[in-house]
Amino acid sequence: MSLDQNLISRMTEWRQHLHRFPECGFDLPLTADFIAERLTEFGIEVTRNIGQQGIVGVLKCGDGANSIGLRADMDALFIHEENQFEHRSRHDGQMHACGHDGHSAMLLGLPVIWRNTGILTVLSILFSSRMKSMAVALRP
Repeated sequence: MSLDQNLISRMTEWRQHLHRFPECGFDLPLTADFIAERLTEFGIEVTRNIGQQGIVGVLKCGDGANSIGLRADMDALFIHEENQFEHRSRHDGQMHACGHDGHSAMLLGLPVIWRNTGILTVLSILFSSRMKSMAVALRP
């Protein structure tokens, strides 16, 4: 199975958008809105504000007798980004230095792919906030 080049381009755009606008801890309104909007565009059932800013998207394929859940973190780190590429952080002192932007973009693309697999199951995709609660609690 090969991935659609259009989907790969979209996932790249999503990752760069998330990288450009990082948010930390539970303060993720732009990130949560962006992710919920994409899921809604795909016709995914969306539940918001799980654990404050978390999101659960559900795609039902078939009778729902089986289910699988996958998760990605949405939060960034309190780090100043020194990169100069176009999609560098626009939020001073906040950066996706841990890959959560990429994880979220890949998980956003999953329902598009999943629909075409023929796998009859319920797919739950979870986007959580504040994975690094200790780092958030200890920040100056």
